[in-house]
Order: sequence, then C-alpha cells, then structure tokens
Amino acid sequence: MNDGKVCDLTGITAMVYTKKPDGNVSYILEEVTDAKNRIIIADLTSEMMNVCGSCECKVRLIG
Repeated sequence: MNDGKVCDLTGITAMVYTKKPDGNVSYILEEVTDAKNRIIIADLTSEMMNVCGSCECKVRLIG
C-alpha cells in the first residue's frame, strides 16, 4: 500500500530479509512473480533457515 493505494509492482525487485533466532540476518533478491496480483515467491536458502526456531521475515520493494 502506498498512501492507501495499491502499488504497481511492475519492474520491482523484492529484497527478502530473515532474522534468525540467533540474531543473524540473511537476505536474498527476488523478482516479482506476478506484478498484477502483487505476488512474490521467495526461495529461502539453507543459510536463512539453518537455526531452529522462528525466523522474522520482512520484504523490501526496490525499484
């Protein structure tokens, strides 16, 4: 949302951050899968998921 309006994700890259239970942060860059329907599919890496427990994930849109 951008001031209450739906954003157009055409040409946007998503930066997906994960903060692991041990406090370390990893990130990956992903392309928007479906800009019209605002869908991003992120393939999380083993580095992002190598600590047991819950991870905090955030998505930052770049472009």
